[in-house]
Amino acid sequence: MHLLFESFLIPELNGSSSNGEAITYETICAYNATNLNANPLIANVTFTGTHPMLDEPVVVRYRFELPPAAPVLGFDVPESTITLDGTQPGSINLDIDSNLKWEIINGSPEWLTFTPANGTGDGTVECSFTENTAGHNLEAMVSLVGRRPDGTDIVKRVEYTFILPVPQTEP
Repeated sequence: MHLLFESFLIPELNGSSSNGEAITYETICAYNATNLNANPLIANVTFTGTHPMLDEPVVVRYRFELPPAAPVLGFDVPESTITLDGTQPGSINLDIDSNLKWEIINGSPEWLTFTPANGTGDGTVECSFTENTAGHNLEAMVSLVGRRPDGTDIVKRVEYTFILPVPQTEP
């Protein structure tokens, strides 16, 4: 769960009540990173105390609801087709923008690998490729799959095409 609650006391600005004692107020702050669950996160918080001037019990109840966040997932590239240099083996780094657990599924072509092939949140992967000696363009459909924090439901899938062209020969 990505909620953190803090409780702290804040003295009143003038520092005292009519009987000379400091008045304190219990305050709550809620912070969130992102709710990647399918349902809202709900927290019911109850504070109890004694009113300093009336000497009576005080009960304050808060209900916090954090709706599910929209899934974010993708390589930080302008297009869904990525053309590599087929003249020699090499690698490129690809940034991943995500608020999900993610996995790269590439159908296992021998000429294309990703390291790491999975992670959580934003990250960078190294895309390594071989020289194209096949005599024709090589093409691979790669899926970037995002899942909820528990790893179950696929909430977003983005497809990319990687092309390793035939090296051009000089006349």
